[in-house]
Amino acid sequence: MGRHKLPYKIKKPNQHHKYWRYVLSTDPHRSEISTCTRVKYEAERIAKEAYQKALEKQDNGILFGDYAKDFFTDRCTLTARKRASSSAYSEDMQKIKRSQLQNYLMKEYKSTPLTDITSLHFEDWRLALPLSNSTKNGITIVMKQILNEAVRVGIIPLNPLQKMESLQKIDEKPRDALTVEEMKKLFPVKIEDAVKIWKDQKLHTLTFLMLSSGMRSGEIRALTWADVIWEDKGILITKAIKNSGKIGTVKEQKDKFVRVPERAIEYLKAWKEKSKATGDNDLIFYGRSVNNTMQRGTVSKRFKVALENAQITGDKNLVPHSLRHTFNSYMLSILPSEVVRKFTGHSSEQMTRHYYHPLLKQELKATEQYQDKIDKIWGEKEA
Repeated sequence: MGRHKLPYKIKKPNQHHKYWRYVLSTDPHRSEISTCTRVKYEAERIAKEAYQKALEKQDNGILFGDYAKDFFTDRCTLTARKRASSSAYSEDMQKIKRSQLQNYLMKEYKSTPLTDITSLHFEDWRLALPLSNSTKNGITIVMKQILNEAVRVGIIPLNPLQKMESLQKIDEKPRDALTVEEMKKLFPVKIEDAVKIWKDQKLHTLTFLMLSSGMRSGEIRALTWADVIWEDKGILITKAIKNSGKIGTVKEQKDKFVRVPERAIEYLKAWKEKSKATGDNDLIFYGRSVNNTMQRGTVSKRFKVALENAQITGDKNLVPHSLRHTFNSYMLSILPSEVVRKFTGHSSEQMTRHYYHPLLKQELKATEQYQDKIDKIWGEKEA
């Protein structure tokens, strides 16, 4: 009777290898692994233990961390397919999904075999996360997508989360608008008084422009000096800074304009005199250097500090986006709703870049009749 075939093969030392080596039958690559010993029975023991560990890993299946490590990167086949389809992820969305994978799913499931993931455990874990239901739903979608891919390539037979329902979206506390008194505290007319509140002329100018134009943070941080139409007291809004930090299109995917008060124009002129970047293509509100965009978090932090400096306290939910909310609230009280819509999002399909948009400038010119009302609503200009 012949000898039973071992599930591993050991190779004796030679002139090239001074230790015994083994090759496991479970290894598709048939890699030679050194035992770091010259004793044969020790080498056989090491090979047997390695084989047992390999069997255990096979029984457990592929770990979530090993399988999901490249998802939502340039090495991800799902992302590649999405890019080739009509429903490609935006760069911002890809970044969000990657963050949710790394910050939450990997921390909980990295060492869990794909076959051991259950809907019961996921539901309990999801419920305990100290996050909004909206964020939890986003994490669930990411997990579903990863598991769907595992089904697609035959690693698991079905997605255990396939029928899991989304959590009910709980309305966040609504953002409040500033009262007239709060606006006076936060934005004194004189620049020197305002700088005492904001501790920075650039941030004061930026936030007052947000208030009096209704622009979003990403839009205002992407402005260049060429976007200011000085003679018509207008701003052309053609781009926005995305979550990725790169400059892209505005949310509506269409260019727009807004007419601003004379007070905002004077603040812009005063800031331009002090700014280190005054070229047409230079950012008005740059970050740490003239070549860097300002971070969204910078605006949020400075806004919070300014509220404290202005002694605006209480239970109101005031954040930078409250400035846009304030703009809409007050402008709708003095201007036709269609004009406010033009300022906050309307544009013509025929418009391209603002250097070539006579139609957009014509629309801005047509709102000149409302300038006195706009100046009045945002207070007196600096004397």
